[in-house]
Amino acid sequence: MSPLVQQLETPSPAQIEEITNVATRAFENDESIIMMTGGNKDLQRPLIKAMVHATALDGEIHIVSADNRIVSYCFWFPPGKDLFETEEQRALGYNDFFNKLSPEAQDWWTNKYIQTVGKFIEDILKPRHYKESWYAYFIATELEYRRQGNATALLKHVMEKLAKKGEFLALCAGVKENSDFYQKVGFELRGVTQLKGPTGDEEIPVYFL
Repeated sequence: MSPLVQQLETPSPAQIEEITNVATRAFENDESIIMMTGGNKDLQRPLIKAMVHATALDGEIHIVSADNRIVSYCFWFPPGKDLFETEEQRALGYNDFFNKLSPEAQDWWTNKYIQTVGKFIEDILKPRHYKESWYAYFIATELEYRRQGNATALLKHVMEKLAKKGEFLALCAGVKENSDFYQKVGFELRGVTQLKGPTGDEEIPVYFL
């Protein structure tokens, strides 16, 4: 039986905690999260929880449950909306997270990350703006529930929903394996760039699909 996808229109505090736990475990050693936190592992959970709250406010959260718990999820923002773009979103944990970052990591967030990735995406999509599309920020599955079709079900559910409306769908990946997976599901690789971290020593690829 195919995994059942559910949209959480108003996540409860318990569900927000559960999604945060799933995401924190899934991205513990993820290079993009390590970069976003300036290498401070203590800030991984606060960042992820801020993302969950911001998405619950202005985006959509879709989940797959199994054995009476959430095992896979994805965050989407609709056209005209973006992650952490409003003070209302940032007040739900991002500001506290940002204030605990090192000066180098704060500068990276403010002057490098958004500009580098944003310009990269905009150059690919011209004349269309990325805010004209739906955009996915995080997709993850608990380790023991991977390779069971959960992430595929989440993606196809949203893709089919938006295809009926004729709307555009986009996402980025920081790992080639994930980029390859998204292409198998039906996404098209549109471009690749490199993103330097807060210290300038580390660098990761950014795949735009």
